[in-house]
Amino acid sequence: MKAVELAPFAAIDTEFPGFVHHTPFSAESRERYEDVRRNVDGMHIVQLGVSFFDPNGRRCTWQFNFNDFDLSSPSHLRWDASVELLKNSGIDFARTRSEGVDSGDLSERLRKNQWMGMPKPVWVTYHGLYDVAYLVKLLTGKPLPRTLPEFARLVGCCLGDVVDVKHLSRFIGGFHLGLSRLSEFWGVEVLDGWDGTTAHQAGVDSLRTGAVYLSMLSKFDEDETDDEFHGVLFGIEEEKIAPPSPPPPPRFVKIGQRLVYLSKPWLPHGTGAGSQRVPCLWLGRPRTSFPVQDSM
Repeated sequence: MKAVELAPFAAIDTEFPGFVHHTPFSAESRERYEDVRRNVDGMHIVQLGVSFFDPNGRRCTWQFNFNDFDLSSPSHLRWDASVELLKNSGIDFARTRSEGVDSGDLSERLRKNQWMGMPKPVWVTYHGLYDVAYLVKLLTGKPLPRTLPEFARLVGCCLGDVVDVKHLSRFIGGFHLGLSRLSEFWGVEVLDGWDGTTAHQAGVDSLRTGAVYLSMLSKFDEDETDDEFHGVLFGIEEEKIAPPSPPPPPRFVKIGQRLVYLSKPWLPHGTGAGSQRVPCLWLGRPRTSFPVQDSM
């Protein structure tokens, strides 16, 4: 939670037991989201990797292994090819079942710590529609919304700003490459002692995603911006994701032990109109004032 407040951006990756509903390549965004919703709501997350990048170049990664998915249970949906891939990548399903984190417990802790009200970094993902969908489900503890516009609004509320490296690579290079090859394309080496056998585990893939994004940012000149790529997830590009609008300025301010109504906006200290600087705020004629109650 502290890292979320301090990091300018964080990269995420998830691992899950595949797909039950497979989406045609030519599907429209709304059809694609419907398959995402059915898959994510019907299946269980296996891993979440989160890598935080601070302004000084330091990086820290957490990999959460969840106990939700039971490989021995026929009622827990999976795609066998995906499960075998995760096994070959070193995921021990018996261990995650016995020692992993309960996703419902993590969701409750995040909500109790007032996740929705916290300042958010930019969230970076690679081909990350499913990453974002699983993370939003984890943060809310609820099924995904039924429609794509509702989903986009919920992502904006939960995460704020998102960047999809897959979408970004369409414009600046490496679009047809998977994450490992894209790392090579951008000169990102396997980092911090990770070996190649840990590909397809969420921690190292989130770290690699963030490192690729940093390399991509170097492609932009100082007078350019990558802002136009924010809020777009590959596969549902037509539905822009935007953080919620900032709250309106306060109409009441606390002065001593009184609340005073403002007919004009509160100004930062030392700002004002024209050449005259005025202190703190402009007060209109108070419409009402009253003692501050403890409950407020």
